[in-house]
Amino acid sequence: MRLGGFCVFVFLAAVLSGLLAASGDVNAGVIGNWDKSSRSWNNSHMTKIKTAMQDAGNRVDADGAITPGGLKYASVYVFGEPTATPTAAELALLHQFVVNGGMVLVFGDTGIDLPTYNNLLTGLGSTIAFTITTISTSSALPAGQFTQGPFNIVGSTLAVTSGNGTTGGVLIDNNYVRYEQIGAGYVVVFGDRIDHNDFISDTNTKLLLNLVSAARVPPLDVPAVSQEAILLLALMLAGLGATRLARRRI
Repeated sequence: MRLGGFCVFVFLAAVLSGLLAASGDVNAGVIGNWDKSSRSWNNSHMTKIKTAMQDAGNRVDADGAITPGGLKYASVYVFGEPTATPTAAELALLHQFVVNGGMVLVFGDTGIDLPTYNNLLTGLGSTIAFTITTISTSSALPAGQFTQGPFNIVGSTLAVTSGNGTTGGVLIDNNYVRYEQIGAGYVVVFGDRIDHNDFISDTNTKLLLNLVSAARVPPLDVPAVSQEAILLLALMLAGLGATRLARRRI
């Protein structure tokens, strides 16, 4: 076997081994951000949480429009103080995204335009709503779906600033964060930012990482081949290449 042929075998083996290694990242999320958010996770005030997400193996996409392509590989979609309500067509896409297992995070603020936020939530199929009540404190986090893993933050308290109250869904703390399951996915609503550089805490970061880790990760567009089969094929190709090179030398 000529050297060129051997190189082909080695290359194929490396590619297949790479696919196997990449399969270890299947639990990493892809986080989308709406381009009509006044503060997305790409904003300069959100660098700490963006870095924490990336350090955990997640990908934070650039701000973009709500499109089938933009949602195809996303597991989480962020609305950071949205300045408008998505169109009916965009809301239909988002609703299906959540039903299929995706997670939408909606961050509020004080003095928000209630119809903008509540029309978004209604369009998602959620019964959660923002109210005119102002909140500025958070209680110790109880044991719940998003407080026990992968980080256990039960008993810890979020660092918060003044925000709008919310109603409906299931409380994560006393009133600052609540969620609702819709189909296989979730809508999570925050009275205000908990990811801002100025006041983010270890508890805030861990709660957000817990939430992202619970979202569905879309399947890759690759053939359904088991890890064992990929590894076996890679070893066979490498072994065949080495055997032929040895025979050639003899």
